[in-house]
Amino acid sequence: MGSRRPADFDERLRHLFEARRRGDTQYLIEALRRDRDVSTLPAKWLAEDGITDAVPALVEMLGAADPHARWAAVAALDKLGPPEGARARLVEMARRDDDRYVRGWASAALGRYGGDDLTPLLLSILTDRDWHVSQGAALGLGRRGDVVALGAIKTRLRELRRSPLQWYLHRLAFREAIRDLRLRESERRAMGAFYRWRVDRLQRIHGWLRGLLWWWVVLVGLSVLLGWLVGDWHSAWSIVQTIALIIAGLGFVYLIVAGFVELRHRDDSD
Repeated sequence: MGSRRPADFDERLRHLFEARRRGDTQYLIEALRRDRDVSTLPAKWLAEDGITDAVPALVEMLGAADPHARWAAVAALDKLGPPEGARARLVEMARRDDDRYVRGWASAALGRYGGDDLTPLLLSILTDRDWHVSQGAALGLGRRGDVVALGAIKTRLRELRRSPLQWYLHRLAFREAIRDLRLRESERRAMGAFYRWRVDRLQRIHGWLRGLLWWWVVLVGLSVLLGWLVGDWHSAWSIVQTIALIIAGLGFVYLIVAGFVELRHRDDSD
């Protein structure tokens, strides 16, 4: 059976490896546009090296006729960070591309984008009969932190157990998504608890300040009353200052005791 490769295939591969060895990224980027049948290698290398200058050429590769070139471009963009201009194309590829690997990679890459409009799309792709496509959607949902998808991903993981071979091939992607979503859920709960704690503390401080203001008004009124009764404003103010110091000391002791009681209660509840 004869080879279908072009006559210069091996020669072009040799040039790619030479460019890789000498670090000629510009040659590799041009190869993405020029040599689509061998573009999977430069796409992989450029993504591994974090060469963001290759992003425009990789976006052009999304329209390649060869599915290998398409999924290599999506995988590279996923690693480098897909630009906003490629979003619509990736959505279309995740929905309708003829190649299952392209659909799976595109679904995973959509997890790099924000916006609530992608959640329903990825949830629908999650139910795809092809497990490679489904795992791509799970990864995308996990990356986006869509906690609402946690139950659906767990359900798909349970369904995956029915096929030992598919379980072996795809379980790690679903577990990674579940781990990411559980982490995000824990962070949200922690932030909610911190917010409630902060609001409680602010309310207490507000109450203390309001009480201090009230006592200040009472003390000023008391000093005026004593000054009028004894006829000596200076002596009256000294008496009021002494009373204020006693009240402040009692308040300080109360704060210490209340804080200690709260810590003991928290330790007992833990």
